[in-house]
Amino acid sequence: MVVTQITVPVEFVYVVGAAILSAFVVVGAAIYKMRKPVDIDELDCEQTARLFRPEVLPPTLQVDTESRKVQPSLKARLSQSINPWKTSIIDQLRPEVVSEYRGRINFSVAFEKECSTLHVHLMEAVDLPVKDFTGSSDPYVRAFLLQDPGQSERSKVHRRNLNPTFNETLSFRG
Repeated sequence: MVVTQITVPVEFVYVVGAAILSAFVVVGAAIYKMRKPVDIDELDCEQTARLFRPEVLPPTLQVDTESRKVQPSLKARLSQSINPWKTSIIDQLRPEVVSEYRGRINFSVAFEKECSTLHVHLMEAVDLPVKDFTGSSDPYVRAFLLQDPGQSERSKVHRRNLNPTFNETLSFRG
């Protein structure tokens, strides 16, 4: 039996290895470029759709498509007793429910029957937390009615103040 030795120069091994490696890189780049681009908004919509499928939601959050009476106006709602509103809404807005401490605000509410206008008089805010890196905050108040969150009123911004005095009135027509 005759054994033949084949000698290969080292440079040839390096060239072949580099060619194989570059082929893998080119094929990988081509596959990466051909893939479908990821749309973050589409992924978010798909995830939201999975989370809020009707069979996953509790019955209290499911909305049916039956016809109903139109909701009463703001004037009709406010002319009714305020006690049910106090017990259902204000209990939800207690500081224990809010995840972070945001200070306290002093305000008053008045309703004018003649012009169907709700007035929210902002007096002052007290003990606001520091939100800027300068050690202060630029507070303002944004108020809206639960029946129409799109219509909101906003107070003036008080620059670098943790205890602002507003003395402003926000008005909502009904």
